[in-house]
Amino acid sequence: NIHWGRNGKVGSEHTINGHQYPLEAHFVHFSCDFDNLESALSSWVEYGDEGRDIYVVGTVAVLFALGEENELIQRILDKHHRLQENGQSVIINNVNLNCLVPDNLGYYTYDGSFTLPPCQPCVKWHILSTTQTVSQRQIEMLRSLLSPMTGPDTKNTKLATNPNPVYDCQ
Repeated sequence: NIHWGRNGKVGSEHTINGHQYPLEAHFVHFSCDFDNLESALSSWVEYGDEGRDIYVVGTVAVLFALGEENELIQRILDKHHRLQENGQSVIINNVNLNCLVPDNLGYYTYDGSFTLPPCQPCVKWHILSTTQTVSQRQIEMLRSLLSPMTGPDTKNTKLATNPNPVYDCQ
């Protein structure tokens, strides 16, 4: 998943030396002990009770600074007009996720939790220390997306600033 904010000063859930970035992407991985993410999440408490490592999920976070256009983000945004209603999907062929990951794979790490409810504390975080770039135009396109929430008060509501706490990596 990806997180962005209403302006170029906020958006990422992590900072490096106090600097927050306009975009952050998460790659979520789970232990090979499980068939899927849901089974990993449902068993992390049992793992702790058995004296095993409760961190059954690993997340790699990539921070994006304003700069050159990102090829893969652009391919996704080229299809965003097809995603106007909740539940719609789009297939993007020949995806190379390396377009989202920098060449330098140095990272900061900590034991933490998911940043979305119910916020299970079973995640080993790896925040890449080298950023990727996203263009101002691409960030503006992301900001134009509508909220997937439904209801009388959320119709045609723009996706809001990331409401999660920000964690500093030093």
